[in-house]
Amino acid sequence: MPKPMLSDRRHPEQRAFTLIELMIVVVIIGILASIAIYGVFRYVASSKTAEARNFLGRIAGDALTAFESSSMTGTVIPLGLARGASHRVCRSATPVPSTPAYVAGKKYQSSPAEWSTGDATTGWACLRSQLTQPQAFQYAYSAVGTLEPATEGDTLSANAFGDLDADGTLSNFWLAGRVQGASDGVVLTLAPAVGEESPDE
Repeated sequence: MPKPMLSDRRHPEQRAFTLIELMIVVVIIGILASIAIYGVFRYVASSKTAEARNFLGRIAGDALTAFESSSMTGTVIPLGLARGASHRVCRSATPVPSTPAYVAGKKYQSSPAEWSTGDATTGWACLRSQLTQPQAFQYAYSAVGTLEPATEGDTLSANAFGDLDADGTLSNFWLAGRVQGASDGVVLTLAPAVGEESPDE
């Protein structure tokens, strides 16, 4: 009696992947992975630079508050005369930390004493700006001009210097301000956005 023939279950349409097809899939997965890694790196860098942008905005806001706070003369006003309130621009502050090397690829925990340098017209004590959390940037504030009383042409600048990848190249974020003349005196105007140079460094 002849043996029954086993049916061949394979269909002509069914076949295995070729080596070339597998290689194409591996290449596509590699490209997608590299794009994802780059995106994650950009996201992490952006989250770190957000600290610089936010604190520069706070420094500029504090400088504007100090400018708008009317200050009167500390001397006796002679009889029959008057002295009006004047605006002032806080004078330059000592950078915190003192060198960008402290934040090269790491974070720095500043002390409250570093943010209290100066006096009522100078430095961080005038601005009343401070960071209590570890920082990834060095912060500096400078002002040029007559400053007290503020006159047209006085300028200020708040800067954040960092080296997130510790390669020795600094990133620089800045926010500038200028005292400008107005019909009823002077006003302090701030730049509408933070300037950036090498933000991912």
